[in-house]
Amino acid sequence: FSGFRSHSPRTRWPYDATRDAGLPQTTGGGGFPTCTQWWSDASIGLRARLLEQVSPDLLSKLAQWAKFMTQTEVNDSVIRDLVSPRKQKLTQGQVYTDYGGQVGGSVANDLTRLTATAGQALGSLAMYPAMDSVRQAAPMVMAFLKMALIICMPFVLVLGTFDLKVVMTVTFAEFALIFVDFWFQLARWVDSTILDALYGNGLGRRC
Repeated sequence: FSGFRSHSPRTRWPYDATRDAGLPQTTGGGGFPTCTQWWSDASIGLRARLLEQVSPDLLSKLAQWAKFMTQTEVNDSVIRDLVSPRKQKLTQGQVYTDYGGQVGGSVANDLTRLTATAGQALGSLAMYPAMDSVRQAAPMVMAFLKMALIICMPFVLVLGTFDLKVVMTVTFAEFALIFVDFWFQLARWVDSTILDALYGNGLGRRC
């Protein structure tokens, strides 16, 4: 990782004209260490500061117990454990494997999810037929709106004395109605063409 560096100055690493060439020299004197320096520099690197959080006696005992490992390997194993998800306070010491907003679960949570699933299933019995009716009626509604606009257009223009604002308003209204119909046709084309192009006659069939 020597090719990557800190994006902001770090006061622990003084500005180095050779290393930090082309980067701004701040008033605080901080430099832009490479990731390798940021991690492995003695006493000030992230690795050294992580090891400072561990008792030296514990590191020695671990090295004596794991005789098949060097002290460096023992230190690396301890660091990996320190930064593992199990040690994060946000997850309450457990590996966070769910996107439900909670770690683990309880009977109350399971009952809540079961109730929510049942409620959504019951609601879908009324929602899906209603949405199908809306989808079937949408083209007819658009046709009536276009007819109403065309019928009213002469009266609106005459009453507005062919004012430019009135003409532009009517123009944009007609364009909007035509453009909404374009989205309907695009959705129909996607529904009937894309799935067939991706999967052929057998939906989900693998070649």
